[in-house]
Amino acid sequence: MNFGVARSAGGWQIQLPTSRLDVEREIDLIEEIARHYGYDKFASVLPPWTGSSKRQSDSVKEQTLKRTLLGLGYSESLTYAFVAAAETLKFSAVPPVRLKNPLSLETEVMRTSLVPGLLASLLRNYHRGTRSVRLYELGRIYVLNRTPVKIEQVPMQFIQALQRAGKSFDVQVGPDQGHSGVNRERMMEFFIERMNVK
Repeated sequence: MNFGVARSAGGWQIQLPTSRLDVEREIDLIEEIARHYGYDKFASVLPPWTGSSKRQSDSVKEQTLKRTLLGLGYSESLTYAFVAAAETLKFSAVPPVRLKNPLSLETEVMRTSLVPGLLASLLRNYHRGTRSVRLYELGRIYVLNRTPVKIEQVPMQFIQALQRAGKSFDVQVGPDQGHSGVNRERMMEFFIERMNVK
């Protein structure tokens, strides 16, 4: 390796050859020693874990909510937080957070509503022949307060489309209006029961 080694009061002093400019930190030296020693000679054993982990209460509630919605026939939709200004202004009167360097006009502001993304998901399903769709999204929206500083909120939005008899096609946005015998009141009762809300 051609490294100069000398003892010092705090341990070891390493003198590097001028050709090894890539060794800048202690970890670089450790990696070089391990490479010469042979990685295959190190035992493939993970160090013992002495800590602990605990899922946050909000995470538990979120997973319970998602399982409940899945049981009610909803599929989760994940949409982009960057949207066109014209789209977000159709569904929210809140001024959006504008990007200084958007990649395109379709991604120039941060969304202030989940509805445009859910409608786009619904439209994609419709064009692929899926006429009855139940979607939800639990995602962040971004608004400006008076400072102005962006504030993140995490709302939930539902959307569903139902193909009725003939060519009728109903689209409902907002809290579930219900079909197949599941109305809004029964759905909220089901949520309260599953989420242990008192």
